[in-house]
Amino acid sequence: MKSQFRRNFAKLLVAAMVVSQIAIPGSAVYADAADTTDASWENAATFTFSDEGITSEGAADETYTVKGTALTIKAEGTYVLKGSCTDGSVKVKKETKNVVIVLDGLTLTSQTTAPICVNKTAEAEIIAAAGTENTLADTAANASSDNTDAEKAVIKAKDGSTLTLSGSGTVNVSANGKNGIKGGATTALTVKEQNLNITSVDNALASDGSVTIDSGNIHIKSTEGDGIKSTPDDGDTDSAGTITLNGGTVTVEQAVDGIQAANAITITDGSYEVVCSDNAIKSDLSVQVDGGTLDLTAGGDGIKASNATSDATTDTTTDSSTTTDDSTTDDAATTTTTGDITINGGDITINAAGDDIQAEVSLTIADGIFDLTANGGASTTLASDADSCKGLKAGSDITINGGKYTINTADDAVHSNEYITVNAGTFNIKTGDDGMHADTSLIVGQESGDVQPTINIEQSYEGLEAGTVYVYGGDIDVVSSDDGINAAGGSSNGTDPGAPGTGGDGFNPGGGRPGGAGGPGGNGGFNQSAGNMGNTSTSSNYAIYMNGGDVFINAGGDGLDSNGPLTINGGTICVYGAAAGGTGSDNCPIDADGTILINGGTIFGAGSSQMVEYPSNASTQKYYLSTNTTYNAGTIVNIVDSSSNVLYTETLLKKANYILFSSADMGTSGSCSIKTGKISGSDSGNTGGSTGGNDSGNTGGSTGGNDSGTTGGSTGGSDSGNTGGNTGGTTGGTTGGSTTGTTDGTTSGSTTGTTDGNTSGTTTGTTNGNGSTDSTQTPSAAAAGTKLTDTQGKALYVVLDADAATVSYAGTTDKTAAKITIPATVEIDQVTYTVTAVAQKALYKNTKIKTVTIGKNVTVIGKSAFEGCKKLKSVTLPESLTQIGNRTFYNCVALTKIVIPSNVAKIGKQAFTNAKKLKNIVIRTTKLTAKNIGAKAFKGTAAKATVKVPKSKLKSYQKILVTKGMNKKAAIKK
Repeated sequence: MKSQFRRNFAKLLVAAMVVSQIAIPGSAVYADAADTTDASWENAATFTFSDEGITSEGAADETYTVKGTALTIKAEGTYVLKGSCTDGSVKVKKETKNVVIVLDGLTLTSQTTAPICVNKTAEAEIIAAAGTENTLADTAANASSDNTDAEKAVIKAKDGSTLTLSGSGTVNVSANGKNGIKGGATTALTVKEQNLNITSVDNALASDGSVTIDSGNIHIKSTEGDGIKSTPDDGDTDSAGTITLNGGTVTVEQAVDGIQAANAITITDGSYEVVCSDNAIKSDLSVQVDGGTLDLTAGGDGIKASNATSDATTDTTTDSSTTTDDSTTDDAATTTTTGDITINGGDITINAAGDDIQAEVSLTIADGIFDLTANGGASTTLASDADSCKGLKAGSDITINGGKYTINTADDAVHSNEYITVNAGTFNIKTGDDGMHADTSLIVGQESGDVQPTINIEQSYEGLEAGTVYVYGGDIDVVSSDDGINAAGGSSNGTDPGAPGTGGDGFNPGGGRPGGAGGPGGNGGFNQSAGNMGNTSTSSNYAIYMNGGDVFINAGGDGLDSNGPLTINGGTICVYGAAAGGTGSDNCPIDADGTILINGGTIFGAGSSQMVEYPSNASTQKYYLSTNTTYNAGTIVNIVDSSSNVLYTETLLKKANYILFSSADMGTSGSCSIKTGKISGSDSGNTGGSTGGNDSGNTGGSTGGNDSGTTGGSTGGSDSGNTGGNTGGTTGGTTGGSTTGTTDGTTSGSTTGTTDGNTSGTTTGTTNGNGSTDSTQTPSAAAAGTKLTDTQGKALYVVLDADAATVSYAGTTDKTAAKITIPATVEIDQVTYTVTAVAQKALYKNTKIKTVTIGKNVTVIGKSAFEGCKKLKSVTLPESLTQIGNRTFYNCVALTKIVIPSNVAKIGKQAFTNAKKLKNIVIRTTKLTAKNIGAKAFKGTAAKATVKVPKSKLKSYQKILVTKGMNKKAAIKK
C-alpha cells in the first residue's frame, strides 16, 4: 500500500514539475529529463555511492552489476546517481542504447580509470540535475601506460558511441591524468544546457568523431592541451573530425589551441571567450562563422584554416642518379584542397601574437563586426625573424562583401598571396606595414552599385599594394610613410623597410581578374592603347588602374607609384607625395616606370618634384603640371582656367614644388594657371615659365637658380644648364631666368654652385655639371630593407643593417639549380655584405634543389625557409647557427640526415615535421630545452631514426624529443 502511494505521488510530482519547471532540491531532476527522454521516471533506478560501496533502489538486477564501488549499466533505462566516493566508477556496457544517467549531487573520483565510461557503440545521455553540483575527477594513474585500466579521460566515450551532456545543473570535471571528456573514433559528443567546468592536463572537451555544443555554460582550463578538439588519430578515415557550435557560453581560460578540429568548424551562434598559447580557433579544413560573439586572445593565430593536403600526398618522385623513387608528382595524389574561412556575421574581437584571421587558401567575409589586433599593433617593431602577424590573411583569395573592421597590426592589415577583392565594408586601419597587400591583384570597389567600401588607413608603410591595383569605387583615405598606392612586389611576412626583417617571397605581378572598362580583360596580354589589362606575367607589367572612387592619399614617398603603367580613367583623386625639400631623391606624387595615361576623373597631386614623370600624350584628358614654384604648407592653391574660373581649390598639407591637375572641366585647350590665397588678380611670374617650354625650361631655370648647389649641380647641370638657361631663363623663369639662365646654360657644376650662391655645387657637380658622383667617394651599403640581386651568384638578398652591411639570403634566380650554396659574404655594387640569415620562405616549395650548403656567418634560418623542398636530400648547417625557424624543413620528404650545430638554442615548431626519411640526426648543441623546441618539431620523421646527442643531455633529450613529436621507436643515444 505504501509502495503504491509512493508511486502515485511520484507521478503527481513529475507532472507538476514538468508544468512549472521547478526542481525540488535533493530529488532527481525529473523536469530536466522529462524534456529529453521518454523514460518512466517513477521506475528510475537510484544508486548512492560511498567509499564503502554502492546502494541501489528500484533497479532490476538484470540491468546492472556492482562490484565494490564500480557500477556497470547493462540495459537501457534511467539511472540516478548520487553520493560521494573517492574511488569509484560507472560504465555503460558495450552496445547498450538509450541510457540516461542523472547526476543528482554526485561526487565521484576514480584512482585508476575514468569515473564514467560509455563503451563502444553505446548511447548515453548524462543529465545534471537542476540545482545540483556534481564533481567527477581522476588521478595521474588514469594516464599511465603501465595501467591497463587507464581510459585517459574523466568521462570517456569509446569508439562508435554517442554521448549527450544536458540538464541545467553543474558538472565539475577535474582531469589530473590527461583528458577531461574524450570521445573515440566516430563518437558523437553533444553538450546541451549543462553548466560544465573542465580542468584538464591535456584536451578538455574532445572527440575524434564530432563535438557539438547547442547550449549551456562551459568553462575550460587546460594546462598542456587544447580546449575543444576534434582530431581523429592518424589513419582514422571514418571519423568526421568536426566541431559545430550552435549556442551557449564557452570560456576557454587556458589552452594550447582553444578550439581545434581536423575538419570543419562551424559557429552559428553563442558567446566564445578564448585565451590560449597558440591558435584560438583552428581547422585543417575550413572554418565558417555565421554569427555569435567571439573574443579571442591567442599566442598564435586567432582564427586559422590550414591546408593539410601534405598529409594526403604520395611521394612518387624519381631521381635519375639513384634508384629511389623521388619525382615531384605528389600533388596529383592529394585528395583535398583545404584551408578556407567563411564569415557571414558575428561580433569578433581578436588579439593575436600571430595572424588574427588566416586562411591558407580562401577567406570570404559577407558581414560582421571585427576588432583585430596583431602582435601589439602598429607601434610594434618586428624582429628580423618575426612570424607573420597580419589582420586578415589568405594564401589565395580574400573576398570582402561587407562588415565593419577596426584593424591594428604590426604586419599587413589585409594580405593575400594572390588576390584581394574588396566590394564593400568599412575599414579603419593602423599598421606597421601595408594597409592592404596582394601579391597578385588588389581590387577595390565595384564598377556599379550603390554599396561601395569605405577604407581609412590611418597609419601604414604602404597603403594599398599589389602586383596590379584596381580601384573601381569607394571612399579611400590613405596615410603612409612610403607609397600611398603601389604596384609592385612587397613582403608577405612584414619585411618591407617599414617593418624590417630577413626577406620575403618573390612576388607575382598582376593577373587577369574581373573584366571591365579600363581594367583587366581576362586572359591575354597587356593592351596599352585600349587601356585594358589581361594576364600579365612579368614584373615589368605591374600596373595601377584608377577607375573611380573618392581617393585621398598623404604619402611620405610616392603617392601613386606603379612599377609599370599607370592609368587613370575616373574618380576624384587628391594625392600628396613626399614634401618638397624632404629627404630622398626619387619621390613624386604620381610616378610610373611605364606609361601614365589620364583618360578621366579629377586629379590633384602635390609634393616633391624630385623625380617628375609626365603623362603620355596618348592621354584623352588634358592635364596641367607645375614644377617651377615652391609653395609652403598651408598655402591655398586655386587651379583656374583661362577664363579665371576656379576649377579646384586645395589648402596644401605640405610644402610642394610639384602640382598636377587634370579634369574634364579643363576643356580641349587645357590652359590653366595657379592662383594662391584669395583670388584678387593674376600672378605673372609663376605661370609663364611653367607653361612655356613644357616645364623643362622653367624647372631648369627656377630649380637651378633658386635651389642649393646640390640641386643646381644635379638638376641644373643637365636641365637647368642647357634647357633651363636658354628656355627657362629667356621665356619666363622669373628669378631663375636672370640669375641661372644664360650663366648656367653652358657652365659646369662648379660654376653653377658659385653663381647660384650655394657652395655645394662644387662637391656635387664636380666637372660634369650633371650631378655625377665624386669619383673618390666610397660606395656605402644600401638602406635596411633594400632588395638586392647578385647577378653573378644568381641570388636574391635583403639588407638587414646598413651600418653593419648585413643581409639575409632571400632566394635564387636560377630556376633550375639543384645545388645551392649560401655564401658567408657577397659583393654587390662594390659593397661587401655579410650574410647573417636565411630569409623566411627563401626557397619555399622549390622542387629543384637537392643540396644546400649554408655559409659560416648565418645565425638564423627564417620560417619556412626550405618548406616543401621535396627533393632536398642534404643540408649543411654552419657552427654559427643559433636558431632554426618554424616549419624550416617542413615536408622535406627526401631529407635523410641533419647535423644540428653546437650553438643552436632554438628550434621552431614543426621545424622538421613530415621529413619522413630523416633517419640520421646528430644533435651537437646542449642548449635545447622543452621551452625552446617548438611543438611537433620532429613529428613525422623516420620511425626508426638514429639520434646522437651529447652525453650530458642524453636523459633530458630522450624525454624532450619524444614530447616534440619524435617517434618513440627512434634510438636516441649518446
